[in-house]
Amino acid sequence: RVAMLPVGVEELVGAGQTVLIEKGAGLGSGLADAEYQRAGGQIVAAAHEIFGRADLKRAGTLSEESVALCRELGEKRELCLALYRMGNVSCYMGDLKAARQAYEESLDLARGCEDAAMTCFANFWLAAVLSARGDLQATESKLQDAIGGLARIRSSDARIMESEARVALAQLRRDQGRPAEAERECRKVLAELAPQSEMEDQERLALVCLTMTLLDQGKVPEARKTLTRAARIPRRWPAALEALDASLCEAEVLRAEGKTGQAEKAAEKVLAEGEACGVLPVRFDALLLIGKIELETGHAPQGQARLAALEREAAAKGWLLVASHARDAGRRR
Repeated sequence: RVAMLPVGVEELVGAGQTVLIEKGAGLGSGLADAEYQRAGGQIVAAAHEIFGRADLKRAGTLSEESVALCRELGEKRELCLALYRMGNVSCYMGDLKAARQAYEESLDLARGCEDAAMTCFANFWLAAVLSARGDLQATESKLQDAIGGLARIRSSDARIMESEARVALAQLRRDQGRPAEAERECRKVLAELAPQSEMEDQERLALVCLTMTLLDQGKVPEARKTLTRAARIPRRWPAALEALDASLCEAEVLRAEGKTGQAEKAAEKVLAEGEACGVLPVRFDALLLIGKIELETGHAPQGQARLAALEREAAAKGWLLVASHARDAGRRR
């Protein structure tokens, strides 16, 4: 179900903003596209088009202005949230240094305000930055802090973030070379989510991660079944980044099935959409997969060059885990 009502769209448009809505996004809430259009919203065919037309740089500027205003007003709780949001934008744009600074300040403020939920949220996203930096030990510490804290908070938002943090822990196990443990963590999350119909988005996220852990272990048919199950879960709200991750997972399964031509096309599509969105992590993941496929399909020089370029770019921008993966992939030819 979409979170914004037509009246909210009308207010934003009245304030001079452009509001894009995925076709059919409001149907789960009984809201037709026409209602959003009457409110001034623009309907687009797919969620990725929204991100393709979005302006992350502008979002970054607005988040910086919000942080500055909160500092001026001395509103610590609002500043905590503004910094958290600024960190998210910086992370998507690939600026890990700025993201880390924002999350760490947000974390300090949350602790000072005794805001348990924001403390956990900041720890969760700080873990993502540390993971990208290749500091897996610190990543685990932050994730465990987030999971432990969220388990003590009784709210739907906390339950959602807790399940996502545990999926992130499963991903960490993959990065540590422990896919069997990653699989067990994913299955445990899925078992707990099963009776909660309102957690379908988190179930899909766990299934995509489970698919990758199965591929890590060579369980290709089971991975295909798992991804098919994930694809059957209806989306409650437009999540373009999650959709791109799922599409990249589909490309990985196709590659494992030996359908390298289809896999490469799927990965190239994700690359194009990721670049249109301006989201660096998606671009890096797509480039890594394309390079691997090129090595496996008689295009070794091209694959080696792509992976070497990816390693250099990722290392220069501080994405040391991606750089490591690119280097390892190049050595396995």
